[in-house]
Amino acid sequence: PVMFGFGSLDQTEMHNLFHSNPGSLFANNAGMYHNPQVDFYLDQAMHSKTESDAVGFWKLAQWDGTTGFSFRGDAPWAWLVNLNHTYYVSEKIDLGNLYIEQHGSSITANIVDWKWKENP
Repeated sequence: PVMFGFGSLDQTEMHNLFHSNPGSLFANNAGMYHNPQVDFYLDQAMHSKTESDAVGFWKLAQWDGTTGFSFRGDAPWAWLVNLNHTYYVSEKIDLGNLYIEQHGSSITANIVDWKWKENP
């Protein structure tokens, strides 16, 4: 077993974690997970011409109704925890809809949604 602490807002992390040949870093697929159908979907996602096409393949890699790397399929990773980061923010700022942050993410990830409150 391997315990990792990591996270990314980059969808290619799925490729790095679940492809049988993730690239130069062995640690990306430390459990040596191998599923040829998942590899196919991940390759298709990485080479898609549009984001919407890629998203379809990312989803299929997770679960296509028969196989995938999600909890419905092979489940090669057991997610233990998602961290909730704590920040102190002025009551004069509305941060919009926040999401569960991963390691490496930033409170400014949704800065385009921030608004000044008229009367905090």
